[in-house]
Amino acid sequence: YLIERSDSRNWQGQTFEKLLYGHTFFWRVASVINNDTSEFSNYRTFTTENIVGINSPVDNYNSSNVSLDFRWNSISGSRYYVFQFDTIPSFDSPILRTERSSSSFPEQSFGDFRFGATYYWRIAAFHDLDTSDYSVARVFTTPETIAPMRPLEGEEYVGSSFIFRWDGIAATKYEIQLDVDSSFNSDQMREESTANSNPYKTIYSLDEQPYWYWRVRGIVDNDTSEWSTHRIFYTEELVTSTEDKTVQLVLSNPFSNHLVLKVPNIQYAELFDMNGRLVYEGEGMYISTVHLEEGYYILQMQTEGKVLSQMLLKK
Repeated sequence: YLIERSDSRNWQGQTFEKLLYGHTFFWRVASVINNDTSEFSNYRTFTTENIVGINSPVDNYNSSNVSLDFRWNSISGSRYYVFQFDTIPSFDSPILRTERSSSSFPEQSFGDFRFGATYYWRIAAFHDLDTSDYSVARVFTTPETIAPMRPLEGEEYVGSSFIFRWDGIAATKYEIQLDVDSSFNSDQMREESTANSNPYKTIYSLDEQPYWYWRVRGIVDNDTSEWSTHRIFYTEELVTSTEDKTVQLVLSNPFSNHLVLKVPNIQYAELFDMNGRLVYEGEGMYISTVHLEEGYYILQMQTEGKVLSQMLLKK
């Protein structure tokens, strides 16, 4: 039961704040003049809102980022809004996340969601005396991985330094791996990282190898994405014609602890010693030769329907 008084003698209206959410109120008014008070008017009723209406994201939204913008219909008189995010619809998992808006303005961004996760979220309004019920939950899904952009797959003539770019997903930072082996476990593997959320990174000294595989992943406070699909790029011109018998099929001859092939689209490669014994076979462009003794070897490979061969020397 409330008794309120207008703060003006003449203005025929008054705003009253901090009414309880989701309640039906009866109200009436009387006039006060000097030492007399009129009879109260007939009463009327009104009901305050109790559920916040959500605008975006839409339900079952597949997000391309791990940071999202949330918009809703404001309830007049609310001081701020409370959000809950969880990976289960009961909102009681160990990773339940509760956030509040920075103001009563009906728009707010939240980030650092886990990668490849399905989130349930809901919102309630708040003022100093009451909190509304939570809205009906909606669902959104975050991306599992990142799409690399540059260098392109098979791009040639990449210089000694290059600005690597990928489709940013609002991660806190990113990690990049480069290697001459698509399994990313050779002794030539390099790791780079960004200092911030910018979806690009300049990497130097790329001309140390004639080609690289590369991939990228994102990091937030409590999670790391899967690695992107890998791409290959070349720091020099590929061997596009094998009619010239003087063309070198490898980066260096003589070689020492590894061979790097210069021919694209290799279907297979084999290495034989001078006794005809097979010492290597595979499909990659990088061959570890640490275990081989010094001496002459025959390299044989097939690409685009042609079989190529060359004598090599290990020193």
